[in-house]
Amino acid sequence: MGADQAEEGGDEADVDLVFDVPQAMSGAICGWRPDMDKEDWGEIAFSRLRRISEPDPPAKRSWLAKLFGG
Repeated sequence: MGADQAEEGGDEADVDLVFDVPQAMSGAICGWRPDMDKEDWGEIAFSRLRRISEPDPPAKRSWLAKLFGG
């Protein structure tokens, strides 16, 4: 990263490329960078994992609702 920082102007540059080190290491080791938002197969989407046959858990009533019968 030293050469990249030097290209940007060294210590006097408006950017600090040290924050790119973890992403560059992840890309080199795993082949994936956390700052990549799109993949070849589409966008990354996270969801809760549960069995299809498992019903949604019942909504919990608050202690105030239990106390006042709501």
